[in-house]
This record gives sequence, C-alpha cells and structure tokens, in this order.
Amino acid sequence: MHPALAFSSKENSYKDLDGAFFTIEGDKEALDILTKNLDRLKNPYKILKTKDKSGYHLSTVCVSNLVIGLGYMATELLKIYDFSEREALDALKVLGEKNLENFFDKGAINSLTGPVDRGDYNTINSHFDFLDKHDLKIEKEVYSKISTLLLEISKKKNPNRDYNILEEELKKN
Repeated sequence: MHPALAFSSKENSYKDLDGAFFTIEGDKEALDILTKNLDRLKNPYKILKTKDKSGYHLSTVCVSNLVIGLGYMATELLKIYDFSEREALDALKVLGEKNLENFFDKGAINSLTGPVDRGDYNTINSHFDFLDKHDLKIEKEVYSKISTLLLEISKKKNPNRDYNILEEELKKN
C-alpha cells in the first residue's frame, strides 16, 4: 500500500491521508481488505503488480522530489541577484502554484507556456549564456534536458510550428 504523498514530517503526515491516492499490491485476500478500506474511506486507488512499482514510484518522484530540485535551482538563481531565500520563495510562489494548478487541471500540453513553446531560441540562448557566464554546469544540463522534453510537448501542442532552429540550439547545449 503506497500513498502518493510526500512525508516531510513523521509526526503529522498521517493527517494528509484523507483523499490521498494509493497504489496497492498483494494477493487476493490482501487486496480485498485494502480495497474495502480504501472504498470506505473514499480514497482513490489503483492495483499494481509488484513489477510495476518502479515506474509508478518514478512518476511520483518527478512531480514531488524533482519539483523540489527545480524549485531549489530557481531560488538559487535568484540569490545571484541578492534575493534572500524567503524573498525568492515569495517571488516564485504564485507562479509555481498557478502553473501546477494548470498542469493538474488541463494537463501538460494545454498548460505549457514559455520560450520553448513559443520557439523563442533567442531567449533560450540568453539563458544558456547566463548559465555559462555563472559556470552553472549542472543547472545548464538540467535546463537543456528539460527544455528538450518541453520541445516534445510543444510539438504536440503546435504541430504546425517549425521548431527546427530551436531543436538545433538545444542539441548544441
């Protein structure tokens, strides 16, 4: 039984279980017990096979831990301009919350915005120049890889847009 939750505090995490999505696995007897209890509690769930847990867990890590990593990267970039951590978090909060809200309401394709979606290779090149200027190698690699993934989403969203120049720019970095 695995809830799709981040447990940052052992003392209070149980309070978040109400309404949490679960994956469950086990033999028929165990599944019967688990499904009855989750149905009674009105928690959504999916039955998975043990062999499928790695992919499921990776999915939850992407929307949980990796988002924290990207948030950390964003706040560290703002510290270059003398933002305190609190100021950086406050500056990014509404943007992050609204973007995740759009993602969960509309999906990735319908909520994507930004320079990759627009095919704005000049802005993207200025980002790479900034990362190079500040010798931010890990951040550059993260930005490049995620931008390449965003390019795939953009192509689905805008099938008639020409992304060839942007694709070449991303391959260079």
